[in-house]
Amino acid sequence: MTDNEVIILNADRPLQDSDLNAITNAWQRGLIVLDNHSVNALAGNAYDEYMQSDIAQIKGGSRSATQPLGWAHRFEGEALDAMATAKLPDDAKQLIESKQLGELLGGLCFVRSPANLQAKEDYKIPDSIIPKANGDAVTVQIYDPSGVTSTAAIVEHAQQNGISTVMSSANKNSEPETINRKDGEAFLRHAQTLGITAVTGVFFDRAARATHAPKGSYPIIECNANGIELVRAGCIGLDILRRILHDYDVRLSAKCNSGNYPYDTLRVADLHSETASLTGKALREAILKDIGWNVS
Repeated sequence: MTDNEVIILNADRPLQDSDLNAITNAWQRGLIVLDNHSVNALAGNAYDEYMQSDIAQIKGGSRSATQPLGWAHRFEGEALDAMATAKLPDDAKQLIESKQLGELLGGLCFVRSPANLQAKEDYKIPDSIIPKANGDAVTVQIYDPSGVTSTAAIVEHAQQNGISTVMSSANKNSEPETINRKDGEAFLRHAQTLGITAVTGVFFDRAARATHAPKGSYPIIECNANGIELVRAGCIGLDILRRILHDYDVRLSAKCNSGNYPYDTLRVADLHSETASLTGKALREAILKDIGWNVS
């Protein structure tokens, strides 16, 4: 295997051990441009002391090398403990402390909350996930890949081999996010040409695409002083997120950022009638199967 290899995977079957070993081996040498179905991600190992600087240089623009990245981890253990709830309103606090975040939102969005700095110390969570306190509010942003068969397998295999997955979108800061293989491979070539670190592409060969497979960045749900808010729009519509979190009041933030990014947002109107009639965990599970992200 070379540092600049591209790994092509079959999207229509679970990943094999040989696939996972190849990805983890490449990851241990540098960064991964990962096809995460709706958007390409630039993913690294939070324990790599050079990783944040490498990502900042590759993405360019004004991104700070100390800006925290999205953490790919199930909503359990250190990740769940890293979310501080003491100062949150009841609704937001109950959502986190219900320990149902993964079953409700796994694979569909990021969840951001105030960071628990004691958990950072107890678990030795790297600064790329929770930055050191500097007087500003410190947050943690988590993406639980459970339910997305390929991404969950990749992240968990990496974790078993000492890699804690963090990710940013695979694009230059001055350009739109990349949502297809062609543009992802172009960004990969850019990253490899810089020669900062080894960068390997991991893309899927999709024989067929689900009728309403969403495209674009994952939305961000934030638990903050206002409650539960959508602060970034994305590939999963607010109407779907509200139906899944039907026991909670999910608001559209006045500062919600849709950005100048390409989106093909999945909305309730796009769902099969049987799926559209569901709510809560059942709706999430049905959506992941319908759009082809959960492959058995």
